Amino acid sequence: MSVLQTVASAGLLAWTGTVIGASTVALSRTWKRNQRGSQRTQSESRGAADTVLIRPCRGFEPNLAHNLRSSAALANVNGLMVVFAVSEPEDAALAVAKSVAQELRARGLLVEAVVTHAGGPNNKAAQLAAVVAELPPERSIIVAADSDVDLHDLEFQRLLTPLREEPNLGATWVPPVEVPIAPTTGDRLSAAVLTASLHAFPVLSGLDPTGMVGKLFAVKRTSLERMGGFEALRNVLGEDVELARTLRSQGETVRAMPFVVRSRASGREPSEVVERFARWLTVVRSQRPALLTSYPLLFCATLPIVISCLLLGPSIANALATTLALSARLALGRLSAKLCGVEAPPLHLMLAGDVVLLLALLSALRSRTVVWRGQRLGIGRNGSLLALPGGQSGAR
Repeated sequence: MSVLQTVASAGLLAWTGTVIGASTVALSRTWKRNQRGSQRTQSESRGAADTVLIRPCRGFEPNLAHNLRSSAALANVNGLMVVFAVSEPEDAALAVAKSVAQELRARGLLVEAVVTHAGGPNNKAAQLAAVVAELPPERSIIVAADSDVDLHDLEFQRLLTPLREEPNLGATWVPPVEVPIAPTTGDRLSAAVLTASLHAFPVLSGLDPTGMVGKLFAVKRTSLERMGGFEALRNVLGEDVELARTLRSQGETVRAMPFVVRSRASGREPSEVVERFARWLTVVRSQRPALLTSYPLLFCATLPIVISCLLLGPSIANALATTLALSARLALGRLSAKLCGVEAPPLHLMLAGDVVLLLALLSALRSRTVVWRGQRLGIGRNGSLLALPGGQSGAR
């Protein structure tokens, strides 16, 4: 083996060690946070007369009725207001939202489906802004849950209590995991990334405690008003990333909760999954660019390490790096899935998920244009959005 090959093999071993170290830190932090959370005694329930749950909806989703109906799981939270928000009367989601709202009102919940007539370019932020603008002042905590989130088994009071008790806490959020109904190949690939990798949000929140994923979060209304409300987020792609950044700039903290919530996103082709992760990585590229290199170096490093070892040829160092990389990836996937409360996929599906991330990264680096629910959007600096010709619906 030449000197150059020896140096390259040593570098691959060091790279493998770095991945193992980062994974260990993330898993350890997540486990310790969950342990601390399970040891805390929950405050006596105050009901939720100070809280509104807003569920922005847009377009057809296979499990929309199921997900909206899961709001009934919070029926024991006295005083909670639930709003299903749809931006246009022609939207296919409106009929479902109205039907489920009527059903839940008959069961005693305070639920309504509203048409906000609010446009994007970030449709989700626009929907939230329109609903909050009409709320009575006593609704001081805003909870937002995406329309693909299933609220069964959600520990709702644990989400709210820290906001009521800690003055400097601006928002809490629940790491989502994907548990699709009747999963397609695309669904399985997406779930492999989001439940059995370093990108699984419960684990990622341990690696990056300052981050936030906005599938399900709660925020103080006073904190929102200080930053200009959700209206201030209408023109950015990653409204959750910008919300967390702004709250921190105001001297407030953002906290991931020590439990998960299920997303029922289903019915996707592999290309749609790649496109979805590419949008997320475009957010990283635009709003947190320093983190972008962590994807090839940490999040989807196993295959590049193994392929590089094979190209360098047989040696003890390369065999060790390959064995460690594959073993660490399998262990990470299994421990991550355990933290997510799901069954771990096989190693080949974990590696296929890593390929999805690599393809998404290439797509995000290649273009600053994304397509989301029919609208082409240009991404400027700091994640700013510009609607481009060729579509009708806003981003969510």
